Amino acid sequence: MDRFGWMIRLGRWYTRKPKLVGFSALALLILGLSVASVLTGFTHGFWPNLLLNSAGDMIGGMVILLMIEPIVSRAAVQIRQHAHLDFRLFARRIVQADREIRVLDTFSGLFDNANGPRALPALLDAVLRGVNVKVLLMSPATDASRLRQEQLDPAYPGLSIDGQIHNNISALGTMEQQLAEALRRLGGPHHGPAVGCSEDTGVFGLATRTTPPTLEPDAPVPAQVAHAGTFELRLYSVAAPFTLYQRDDALLFALLPAYQFAHDAPQLEIQAGSLTGTQILEKFDELWEDARSVRRLAPVRLSPTEGTEPMWVRYLELNGETYYISHRIDTALTVKPDQHFWLGERGGVEHEAEPVPTDSTVYRHLLDQHDRKYSPDRRREPTFYEMRPFAELPAPRGRTLDFDRLPTIQLLDRLAAAERSVRILDTSSILIGQDGDEAEAEEFTRAALRAMSNGATIKILLLAPTTSAARERAKEIRDTHFDQMVERNIQRLRLLAAQLPTHGLEPDRLRVRLYDQLPEISVHQMDDRVLVGFLPYRRRSSMTSQLETERHSELGVYAVGQFEQLWNRARPLDGLRYVILRTQGTTMQGERLLVRAWQVGRTWYVASARIEELLATRPSTDQSMHAWIEEEPGVEFRLTNPLPRDENLPVWDAFARVYSASGPGVPIRALERVW
Repeated sequence: MDRFGWMIRLGRWYTRKPKLVGFSALALLILGLSVASVLTGFTHGFWPNLLLNSAGDMIGGMVILLMIEPIVSRAAVQIRQHAHLDFRLFARRIVQADREIRVLDTFSGLFDNANGPRALPALLDAVLRGVNVKVLLMSPATDASRLRQEQLDPAYPGLSIDGQIHNNISALGTMEQQLAEALRRLGGPHHGPAVGCSEDTGVFGLATRTTPPTLEPDAPVPAQVAHAGTFELRLYSVAAPFTLYQRDDALLFALLPAYQFAHDAPQLEIQAGSLTGTQILEKFDELWEDARSVRRLAPVRLSPTEGTEPMWVRYLELNGETYYISHRIDTALTVKPDQHFWLGERGGVEHEAEPVPTDSTVYRHLLDQHDRKYSPDRRREPTFYEMRPFAELPAPRGRTLDFDRLPTIQLLDRLAAAERSVRILDTSSILIGQDGDEAEAEEFTRAALRAMSNGATIKILLLAPTTSAARERAKEIRDTHFDQMVERNIQRLRLLAAQLPTHGLEPDRLRVRLYDQLPEISVHQMDDRVLVGFLPYRRRSSMTSQLETERHSELGVYAVGQFEQLWNRARPLDGLRYVILRTQGTTMQGERLLVRAWQVGRTWYVASARIEELLATRPSTDQSMHAWIEEEPGVEFRLTNPLPRDENLPVWDAFARVYSASGPGVPIRALERVW
């Protein structure tokens, strides 16, 4: 069969390019007949006349093939068939477009790494020439994209529909940015915010809006800019019945096959003015009207004053909420911690920015979505902000109220009514049943569940038991059972966290951390009210005077700032476990510690400065240190020597995921089972 391979290849070439084959054959025949006529000397006789007449007939055939046949074909045939969609051919023909280019597809190979380097510059040039470009892609993370994923999974295992769509969006966003820069250089209107108006713009693309030209009043508009076309990308969320690639009046469409890529299916080429073409374009327009525009940046303002220039910042949408990302927002909050924001280019409601905790599940989802929508090449981990509407306080701005002790009943009422944010900072909390009062603890649980159902996020900071700071505080208040009070709080909070799934609440709504340094103040903040108490000597903080102020007063900003500083240094409760240490061979009760402990596979690992202190003070004659961990009651472990990092990278990686830190700052030891 190898000897006839050239014939098979020739047949395929003829199927793809019949006119080129016909033209080549006619040219060879004309050349051969002409040469033969010259060799016969144009004498009388049968063969010389036959050769000369045949050559003339072939020239007439070439004229028919090149000039007459296309006219007749267009008049007689309305539909042409193609075995598949050739993206390279369509990209080459973009330069021939004069008025309009439309693309409708799930995701398009026209914008991938193979064809994008040719197609995207051609599209940009087409817009500058006055061509209007409309691109419709399927919206990722929708029922339609999930259905399409299920359809294509058997034939294309490992393919990510959402990933391909995001790649298209990113490529088109880069092209849109280049288009805006080109129009700005030429002095004409452009899409998106002015390049350079925000540090986010130069890196992450543009929103879709039109701004006035930057020309002088009497300056002439360049001809290329005056006739520039438009470009817009939209996403549809319903199943489209076909794909479409239009260049002016030529439409290339295919019915969407259920279990195959549309570009691999047969393509039909028709004219826009035909009956079928009119119906297809009407359907495209319907999908276009229902689709949503892709905005890569959103406007955020620092003042409600009319004419305030907005910052164009990155944004993401997750579970119906919008999150904003910008170095400009970071800087504004650093300069003024109580800075408020207004969304949109004008008007709007006053908002305050609530950062998403970096160790939360929501943060991980947002980080993954951020890298898909924008770029994984980032200099540092971004901060995601949720903008919460700011409600006016019932107390006038600047008024401070005084209480002789912590008003627990009022605080529980406010907790139940909270809708945005709750912060509690104390050594141990009387609100959470520190004295073993079950009714008090149940009342806190009900109020907290109601607040989280309202949409509030609760952050609680307590002093870590079994630490030197906890022992110091116990001496101050002359209570040897101080650790037990904190442990009752911890037990109640763990029970509360376990109830969240049954109430349909996300685990990240309740965040609890433990700190190991005595604070200066106690803080109880519910939405726009803050109670601040100074840590008294030899008295519980709940029994001293409390100052109530508004969230954005000077005292309120200071209190929340102190909370956040301590929060960033504290350790998450869900990463802490109780461990009992005892030297082998002794009858002593052992030291009960709350330490950082995490699991990789079936092995537990611990990292604790307190453990290292105990080991450092242990006599050299002592035997090895044994341990018991609360997760596996009754199982005895031996504490190993410090682990080298280079040989245990998965352990350090797991630590970073749990505690949002690259390292513990102290040695990591493993717990080996004693059989």
